[in-house]
Amino acid sequence: MILLTFLLKLLLLLVLLFLIIAAVLLLVPFYYHIDLAYNKGMALDLKVRWAKRFCLNGIYNNDTGFVTKFSIFGKEIILKPKNKIKQERKQKGKAGERKKHKKRKFKINDIMDKYFLEELMAFLKKILVVIKPEQLKIKLVYGFDDPFITGSVSGVVYFLESIFPDADYDISPVFDEVTADFEMVAGGKLTLGTFMVELIRFLFKKDVRNKLKNLIKAETFS
Repeated sequence: MILLTFLLKLLLLLVLLFLIIAAVLLLVPFYYHIDLAYNKGMALDLKVRWAKRFCLNGIYNNDTGFVTKFSIFGKEIILKPKNKIKQERKQKGKAGERKKHKKRKFKINDIMDKYFLEELMAFLKKILVVIKPEQLKIKLVYGFDDPFITGSVSGVVYFLESIFPDADYDISPVFDEVTADFEMVAGGKLTLGTFMVELIRFLFKKDVRNKLKNLIKAETFS
């Protein structure tokens, strides 16, 4: 009986400790800085700091892959990508699997659904307000093979400008060729709890979940 009482108290203590840690993670804001660029290849420099003691720095480009640095109470941990030989073997293995199980390629038209776009725009608006970038600079040149899609993306861009009118924008749509050149610098703070609430609300909508499942089934990168 004494042992059972002790185990129950221990269990309650562990649950309470878990809830406290979860509450701290959800309520204490993360500070972030993002430097993202795309021009025939992706380049990313992401810095995240939490509670002044935990830092994460992720750097990615097509040549080196993703390199992650964690700093915890002044101690640094570096996670480097696998060597090139292993990466090549992995890519060959994936190529063989793709031949066996061919997937439908992702097309921009897959997301051009009125209901899904409306829900996505509403979700993005809430998330962008939650993120609250104190610094935002965007340079974008874009064009698609379908002028309608280029125009639709322009609508999304104007939507973004209406949320952050003080940001620095340099945006140029191109209607006579397919092109993509993107640069973004953003920095601010994010409370994870508010973000998770909005994400759960978005994913709980049945039509949204079904649409996302169809998009995941498509071959997004080829």
